[in-house]
Amino acid sequence: MTTTDQPKSSRHGLFLAGTLAGAAARVAVLPIDQGGAKGPVVAVVRRSLHFGLLFSIYIPLHQGRHEKLRTAKHKNAAQRAADAFVCGGIAGLVSRFLTAPFYRVADHAERHACTQQAAFKHIVAYQAGYLGLWQTQHPLLAAFWHTGAVFLLFEMGRRTADNLNIGNGPVENAVIGGTAAAIASAATFDWSRRRYTSCVLNESAILRGLGPTLAKEVPLWTVAFGLFTVLQPAVAPGYRNYGFGAWV
Repeated sequence: MTTTDQPKSSRHGLFLAGTLAGAAARVAVLPIDQGGAKGPVVAVVRRSLHFGLLFSIYIPLHQGRHEKLRTAKHKNAAQRAADAFVCGGIAGLVSRFLTAPFYRVADHAERHACTQQAAFKHIVAYQAGYLGLWQTQHPLLAAFWHTGAVFLLFEMGRRTADNLNIGNGPVENAVIGGTAAAIASAATFDWSRRRYTSCVLNESAILRGLGPTLAKEVPLWTVAFGLFTVLQPAVAPGYRNYGFGAWV
């Protein structure tokens, strides 16, 4: 069964698994980062939607490339690496784009000490209409580079683990995912921070320094990867033979 033949229930299952994994991951790091003045509820909802979209976009997209490469006459490590990076980057960009209105309204409400309903009305009425919901929010290019790097490093780690006969279970994927997030976050930190300065509040971890960023991002991705590995076979059985590792 090819990726395009997967039943819709399995595709919806990927979103559900990602959403639950993202929510649990954000709850796990609340002792480190409570979400600022917006509070923990908004922080958890934000991340749950983000991870739900992220995994439900990345896995079908990457597996589609996997199937094409599997039948290709010429396939090499560089091509596989590029595919993992681009697919991860696209998933990060699209997930951030789709959740941007939620982020925008929440940040506006905090800046102006008003309800989210009032913030939404003010943005639409006075800030470029509905397009204003995407203004001054999380640079999409920064999301592309960071998420692309996370998934590239994860797939490389997963491939190395397979070659060493290390299992493909939740603990292994959690460790590999957390390591990938640590390296990707450190590597893209300076570049991303400069682009986030004008569009996120000072309470955000990325503006507090590399240490706070890693303290939040590493356990966040560790829990998300590990829990998603547990949930995926149960709620998205059509993808159970793939796992994450669509590396040819």
